[in-house]
Amino acid sequence: MYVFGNGGSAALANHIASDLIRRPSIRVISLCSNPALLTALANDLGYERVFAEQLRALLVKGDVVLAISASGRSKNVLRGLTFARRPGATCLELNGKGGKAMAELCHRVVSVDSADVHAVENGHLILMHAVIRILRKMVHP
Repeated sequence: MYVFGNGGSAALANHIASDLIRRPSIRVISLCSNPALLTALANDLGYERVFAEQLRALLVKGDVVLAISASGRSKNVLRGLTFARRPGATCLELNGKGGKAMAELCHRVVSVDSADVHAVENGHLILMHAVIRILRKMVHP
């Protein structure tokens, strides 16, 4: 699983990765966790490509991609999802009100119906803790 987002959503991506990789572990990488790589890609290719380029190097058919965006309109998140669809990954999304463009790229969407970024981020954190518990039980019954 690859997980990514911007700002508070990047922090949540890192949080999710750290929760999932603990025992019993699930293979997960946060594409937000390497600031040197993010800034190099942003400098060389543009910030809108920081997630797509990482996925280009890592993603194989059958992988799961989780994109997180409170607005649902982040260009770099949209590009990452667009790229992830090509190799046949399963695309999941957490968004807030206004995330229609992202939702169209994903197989499964969970939307917190609010334009308040803080409410959306809180909702995402609560949802992900519930999902993490379910995933652990599914992978390691």
